[in-house]
Amino acid sequence: MKKILVCANSLCIGGIEKSLINLLKSIDYKKYNVDLILESISGELIKEVPPNINILEYKPYKLKNKVLQKTLNFLKQLKYKILLKNKYDCSICYATYSYSSNLLSRIASKNNILFVHSDYTLIYNEQELKQFFDTRNINEFKKIVFVSNESKNNLIKYYPNIVNNSIVINNIIDINDIKEKSKEKIKLPYNKNNINLLFVGRLEEKSKNILFQLEMIKELKNKFKNIKLYIIGDGIDKETYIKYIKDNKLNNYIELLGKKTNPYPYIKHCDYLILTSNYEGYPVIFNESIVLNSDIISTIKISDDLTCIGDNFGFLINKKTFIKEISNILENKTHNTNKLNIEKINQERIEKIERLFDGE
Repeated sequence: MKKILVCANSLCIGGIEKSLINLLKSIDYKKYNVDLILESISGELIKEVPPNINILEYKPYKLKNKVLQKTLNFLKQLKYKILLKNKYDCSICYATYSYSSNLLSRIASKNNILFVHSDYTLIYNEQELKQFFDTRNINEFKKIVFVSNESKNNLIKYYPNIVNNSIVINNIIDINDIKEKSKEKIKLPYNKNNINLLFVGRLEEKSKNILFQLEMIKELKNKFKNIKLYIIGDGIDKETYIKYIKDNKLNNYIELLGKKTNPYPYIKHCDYLILTSNYEGYPVIFNESIVLNSDIISTIKISDDLTCIGDNFGFLINKKTFIKEISNILENKTHNTNKLNIEKINQERIEKIERLFDGE
């Protein structure tokens, strides 16, 4: 039985964390023995980790005395270099940004894999991008897994030497879990006579660009009196959105629902999901929407190994002509939910992951 190590940060609710849980649930534990190392054994999703997995913690020291902190972290790293040296058949750094995950996954196996969940070329300028990936030792990984073609192709422009080591594999989807949870009987806020729009995600302006949606509602409400935007999530910019809604008297058109451990009934029954992010890898919400046959309206082009938003599913809209295009969709009640064989797509992704585990 092959030994696999997966390294990540924590298991608080988030897209990366949810996709990690789905990956762990999909592993064939008759073939693989899996250890999971987290910087912090915390988060709402801890309870969803399969019982077969051994969870360990590697928490870096954070002290006021920086000299002491650096010394203790060096000694800790030295200890783990001895304990983990090539102990595993495959090791995965699942949290791209995590220094600890990066270090441990490189030590634990020669068959080491770095997951890249976002398009970092849209986050950083060239100097910042180089610093980010150089300090995360991108050239030392045997394989680099991207969740979208866009993030892979854009990063290869800066690191052409990784082209032969790079592969696109979208997130594994827990299809049965999504379908079952979408059946949960909850009191939905939707009025069937309204146009019910939904955003699900982190309330953080730099990446998610939620003010764009609020401005959209401010402009569309004069034409569509029955339009309503619901927002599920929490984050650092929540108060900014509350203030904007209040200052522009949009309380009747926008409602913040807070964080939901089960957003699937909301996704299943809304008219359209809205995504206006400045950058993404491949949003987990897209996969969930495909399972539930929910329409997506997105301002970012996303394609992966097997699906493409705006082509075989959902709508891709230009930000410059957003109001005109979304007005046409809402006015004509247009839908683009082509039926995809999501079970087959998911199985193909699992098979790709297993080939990585086996060092192919």
